[in-house]
Amino acid sequence: MSEPLAASPVPLMLLAGLSAGCLALALPRLVPRPRRADPEAEAWREPPPLLFRLFAPLVRGLAPAVAARADRDRLEAVEARLQAAGLDYALRPEELVALRRLTAAVAAALAALVHLGMGAPVYALAWLAVPLGFFYPDIWLRDRIQRRRARFEKDFPFFLDLVALAMRAGLSLQSALARAVAHLPEGPVREEMRRVLRELRAGMVLREALQRLERRVDVPAVAGFVGAVLQAEETGGEMARALVLQAEQQRAERFLRAEKLAARAPVKMLAPLIGFFMPVTFVILMLPAVRALARSGLLAALLGGG
Repeated sequence: MSEPLAASPVPLMLLAGLSAGCLALALPRLVPRPRRADPEAEAWREPPPLLFRLFAPLVRGLAPAVAARADRDRLEAVEARLQAAGLDYALRPEELVALRRLTAAVAAALAALVHLGMGAPVYALAWLAVPLGFFYPDIWLRDRIQRRRARFEKDFPFFLDLVALAMRAGLSLQSALARAVAHLPEGPVREEMRRVLRELRAGMVLREALQRLERRVDVPAVAGFVGAVLQAEETGGEMARALVLQAEQQRAERFLRAEKLAARAPVKMLAPLIGFFMPVTFVILMLPAVRALARSGLLAALLGGG
């Protein structure tokens, strides 16, 4: 009698290949075809990240359906995270939600292939890739936000020094911002200040432009800068002096954060020391004693119970 189909991996792999081929043929009909992008309508976009470029046609096809069904508050929260990551000119909120669902589907397909081709212990672990694929875009976005905020806090005091120096030379605040941006290296500070200048040139008032900057970046250093500028503008105080004080305060806070991280380092090193170094050290110290016992025959007697 021939073996059942489930007992032989070859028919299962052939079945999986045929299923994948049928799905590939049907996918253009299942997924709505994205409209051809208008160059003028898409001129605002910046180059998207690599993860989005890999699935760009499918993501843009699924995005309209996601936008029609998703909660508006949820999409606004996603948009705020994209702004904090500096990607609001590269991705729409509904595209990120569609990307999350698509990566989960890809992970599920890969887990199904492993399920069909491998043994039980392997495919049980393979299905753990499904939640990882679903949450991977969020994890990637969170890491990008953290790196961007750290870079912002590092470069922002230098930007304040440039603005204060330009204002002491007799320039207005907007001209000083433009001159400081021209001398900044590429990074999140330069990107955000360029956006502020564009908004000011478009007719937006200074208060609104700075408040939008504070909401986008969500960094304490920027909140202090915005508060100092608005307070100096209302009270007629010397804005250059306020910016210098802000830069000095932020450098002091950065030094305190570095000291705090250095104080935490011994505590973080305790777990690797206990888990890895101490067992190895114990083995190295006990190895001569074990060898001496083995040569004398006491080790065999102890292990044999005699």
